[in-house]
Amino acid sequence: MKSTSNKYLILTTRTVILNHAIEKYEKISHSKIGNRQFEIKLTDYTQYEKALILYNHLFFNNVNHTLFNNLIEKRFYWKIIQHTNYTPRIIEFITDKSKIDCFSTSQYREYILSNLNNPKEIWRHSFNNQISYLDRCLLLTLFTFQRGVSEKCLIKPLSID
Repeated sequence: MKSTSNKYLILTTRTVILNHAIEKYEKISHSKIGNRQFEIKLTDYTQYEKALILYNHLFFNNVNHTLFNNLIEKRFYWKIIQHTNYTPRIIEFITDKSKIDCFSTSQYREYILSNLNNPKEIWRHSFNNQISYLDRCLLLTLFTFQRGVSEKCLIKPLSID
C-alpha cells in the first residue's frame, strides 16, 4: 500500500492526542504522519456543520425520539449550535445514551444547557488524569485572571548573557 500513489490514509484525531503520540512513540515520531497535517479549528465550523455534528451524534447514539423531537421543538437546537462553549466533545457528552436515557424532556434541556454553560464534568477526567501537575497549575492560574491574560505576560523571556 505504501507504493500505491492513489490511496490515502485519513486519520482524524485531536491535535493534542497526535502530539502526545509523536512524543511518546518512536515509530510515530520517525514517520511522515505529521508532514501532511490539516487542522480544522472550531471557529472554521459553520452553523450548518455544527448542526450536522449534533444531528449525527443524536442519530448514531439512537437518542430517544421524545428527547430528539424536544430539541427540534421551538428550535432548541439553535441554542446548542450557537452557544459560545459549543464543541464536538460537549455534543458527544450530551448525546451519550447511557447518561441521558432516564431524562424527561425538560431534564434533558436543563442537562444540555448546564453542560454548555459550565462544562466541568466533561473536562474533569482530562484535567485530573491526562495533563501534568504543572499544566493543571497553569490552567488554575489562568482562571484567576478576571479579564484574561496575554501569552506575552505568561512567557518569561530568555536572557542571553
